Order: sequence, then structure tokens, then C-alpha cells
Amino acid sequence: MPPTNTARKDTENLEVMWRVYLKDIQTRNHFANWSTPPFDTYMNAKRDSFYQYVHHDLDGHDIRIIKDTTFNACVSECRSNSQCVAFSFDRWNRWCYIKNELGILKLDPRSVTGTRQNLEQPERSRSVVQMYRYRKKAFREGNTLQSVQNLSMVSCESACLNNDKCIAYTFFIKDRQCILLSDDGEYFPNEKADSGAKQQE
Repeated sequence: MPPTNTARKDTENLEVMWRVYLKDIQTRNHFANWSTPPFDTYMNAKRDSFYQYVHHDLDGHDIRIIKDTTFNACVSECRSNSQCVAFSFDRWNRWCYIKNELGILKLDPRSVTGTRQNLEQPERSRSVVQMYRYRKKAFREGNTLQSVQNLSMVSCESACLNNDKCIAYTFFIKDRQCILLSDDGEYFPNEKADSGAKQQE
């Protein structure tokens, strides 16, 4: 289960406090018990590790785009590229975007973004969350939050938009069945369904 927003925020706060502490003792040369400068050592170790943001993308700054690839290959490509500070992986189309700067982190259902742990974390978008529709498409149902019968398409969309845990939905037209999803995975053609997912511009 992915961490909640509160748990993620607590982890980020502890990380910031630890970095401040290490930088302070290194700056004041108070690290006699350390074999190497603690802040530099810690940050260098963090360089090849990545924070991951599921359902998020970074704006712009692409220096390379790799098509028809995998998530693990995307991570490896960024790790081995000295210019790469972050990547975004499009799970729906299997494209990898290698980035040399941190843009604004925004909600995007198709993407997983990774940023190097030795860098400051990207600024999050404050734009309004909107619902984008995908006609004649259906998402996998493996991450179902709720299944509701006898709803309209508009009511299904509204139910997802007002549920913090919902990232996407699939609406089966004939059966008037609404499936709320915590993860959208990939979508597939389905003449009997329409779908939607949250996104920020």
C-alpha cells in the first residue's frame, strides 16, 4: 500500500531535519567521529536513489525521450546519465522522459515520476484538479475502491472527483455501473465503457 499523504509528509520533514543537522555539523567542523564529511557523504549516497511520485508528472526539461520501454529501464537510464536529475515514465504508452531540471510536479494519472534523493524535492502544482474523459476505454479493476450500480456518467465522475483516494473511474454504459479506482494502471479499448481520470494542467 502506498504511503498516505500524512506519512509521506512526515518522512519528508524528517529527511529535511536530518540534512540540516548533517550540514550544520559539517559546516562547523564538528564531526570528529565521522570518517568522512557527513553531509557530503550522505548526499552522494542519495544520488543514485529516487523518490517516486505515482500519478504525477514533471513539467518540461526533457533531454531524452525513450519509446517502448519499461519503468526499470527508465530508472536505469536516469541513474547512468550524469545530466539526469529526474524522470517521468508514461505507464499507458511506455515512454520514458529523462529530465535535466526539476519542473512543477503535477497530478497525471498515467505517469510515475522519480527525482534523485540528493536534490530538493520539486514544487507541487497548485492548479485545480480536473477530470479528463476517455471514451470507449476501460481501466483495469484490480484497484477498485467502490462499485456502484444505477449511477449516471456525471454522478460517477463526481463521485471520483470528490473522493481523495480515487484517481480514476470506469463507467459501464449499459449496466450503469460505476467503478472507482485508487490506481488506473493502463486503459484498454472497450466499446461498452467510458472512463475518466484526475489531472492537473
